Amino acid sequence: MTEIETKAETNVCVVTSLHLHPEERTKRGARLNAMTDVKEMELVKDHGIKGNKRYFRPPAKDGKIFKRQLSIIHRDDLSGCEETLGVKLVPGVVRSNIEVDGPLVLSPNTTLLFFRDGKATGASIHIELYRQPCWEMDTLADGLQKLMRGNKQGVLGCVATSGSLCVGDSLGLAGACAPLRRLNVDA
Repeated sequence: MTEIETKAETNVCVVTSLHLHPEERTKRGARLNAMTDVKEMELVKDHGIKGNKRYFRPPAKDGKIFKRQLSIIHRDDLSGCEETLGVKLVPGVVRSNIEVDGPLVLSPNTTLLFFRDGKATGASIHIELYRQPCWEMDTLADGLQKLMRGNKQGVLGCVATSGSLCVGDSLGLAGACAPLRRLNVDA
């Protein structure tokens, strides 16, 4: 008998770290203002992450929703950069709110659902676009900005449904989430 993964398992990641932006932007050429590590965050529909003062905002007067409420990056993308440049990128250093690990591919025009202890937390995020690396990445390691081009700095999205998010929660694509299990099949 061989063990295979269900489709749901190939569409799931685990939240490895959570971070809030500093209130002030870093001035060009200055040392980066540190992100604040948190164990839990509250996502507010159409506003963003509660307490993330730089990006938490209501919809515009015309009803338009800000599409850059939060950012998510995959640890695999960071591992590839670390290996190529010979540096260690500690959680939060690349300015992403949510860092994840697992086989889920993050891409625009998808919705992510969050789970804790096998139950939905109620929170969901709609991924809007790929994140583009800025000059700040080269302050971390020479050549990091160029290396992160081509969709290697994660994604940006907006909160579709309010709820809480904790380190250790799992996330999956809406419509592809089912209880996680392994199937044994005859080879």
